[in-house]
Amino acid sequence: MNFRYLYIALVIAFAYMLFLSWGQDSERKKELVEAAYIEQIEIDEENPPGESAGFVEIQNQKIIVRVSPATGKIWEVRLKEHTFLKNKDSLGVRVFGFDDKGFKFYLGSGFTTNNSNYRVVEISPDYLELVSEDGLVAKKISLKDDDYEIFIEDTFIGQGEGNDLTPYVAMYRTDGKALDARGGFFENSSYTGVAFNTPGDPYVNSRLRSVDEKQEFLQTGGWIAFIQKYFMAAILTPGDREQTLAVIPPQSKGGVYGHILRRVIHLSLSFIPFIYFEYGEECAEFVGLELPQLVSALILSMLVAEAVRLKFSITIFGQREYEAHQVSALAWGAIGIGLAFLMAPTKEYIWPLVLSLSLGNPLMGELRRKGFDDKQVMIYSTLAITIIWLACWNLVATPLWLIPIMAPLCMISEWPRLRWIDDNATMMLIPL
Repeated sequence: MNFRYLYIALVIAFAYMLFLSWGQDSERKKELVEAAYIEQIEIDEENPPGESAGFVEIQNQKIIVRVSPATGKIWEVRLKEHTFLKNKDSLGVRVFGFDDKGFKFYLGSGFTTNNSNYRVVEISPDYLELVSEDGLVAKKISLKDDDYEIFIEDTFIGQGEGNDLTPYVAMYRTDGKALDARGGFFENSSYTGVAFNTPGDPYVNSRLRSVDEKQEFLQTGGWIAFIQKYFMAAILTPGDREQTLAVIPPQSKGGVYGHILRRVIHLSLSFIPFIYFEYGEECAEFVGLELPQLVSALILSMLVAEAVRLKFSITIFGQREYEAHQVSALAWGAIGIGLAFLMAPTKEYIWPLVLSLSLGNPLMGELRRKGFDDKQVMIYSTLAITIIWLACWNLVATPLWLIPIMAPLCMISEWPRLRWIDDNATMMLIPL
């Protein structure tokens, strides 16, 4: 291997780390200013879209809850014992809440066919009762003494039995990091996800970014929760009746067609080694560069294009909402493959590595979409990647002894869900 190419790859990786460090230092300088801003937010200063001015507030020894008296939505919950700043006068960290940058995380409940606004009929320090303006629905919100539990009771009080009304309770969340999180490197990569408690598995969890289609469980009892950083907000369902627990992903550009496009792009990566080995030298000669220089130029061009895209928070057809604020899966895949061509530009290594990404990654995604559990996904994807490496051993003389190592390693490399690097890159860089 020519160590000059390895040096180029390390320089690019080092430049990226410097970029992250610069961003972290910049965030540190802003941290106190941002903290002061958050601490000074007044109750009636900000209102989320669609809400009239003013909230009503109830609290106990653990939490402070702010409710819209018009819609009955819980728009903010602060934890008294966990403060944002480390001083006695600091406000508590928010589990539910919103900010002036468009982030919203709140809870709503009631009946799906009743859209009337509410009015307050009774309020005490730890209890709130609302009645809809049409007089058909009552909502009671109470706090358990010295606990984090909020009890919500929606009741039909009109004439008849209200059989045409379907009850619901739901949490709604836009994309973004946890409320009141700092801006550092590790804060940005902290866990945000969704979890289910089901009869078959007490804790079924997924990162938010990996949820790309509806997941649901029909069951009696159990709970569903949003997880952000250290805190969990869970809906605890009644244990005496059957209900559906579901998580619905945000819309990505293109919907199902965007999903198909992402899969097609993944599969099309399989042709890159063929283009590189058959036409790479001709292309490099055409632009007056050596082949490794052309690959380096393409990687740098991708980095520049991605930086511009992030600067203006642009997403294109097929990209997910969160990719407006972080390096896209497409860019990570291109960078990972480019570094592979610089560090191991031979057929026996490039072909199995690229095919493990282009075929193995979408296979694992589709298995998860079909409801296969983690163990099944690991087994089936490892077998598929093993077949890929065996085929490359037969066709391009990939060393046979690498197969029992690389097949499970490629599978494991896809597994981490990190905010600051995509699995398209880890599937290339970790095996390298």
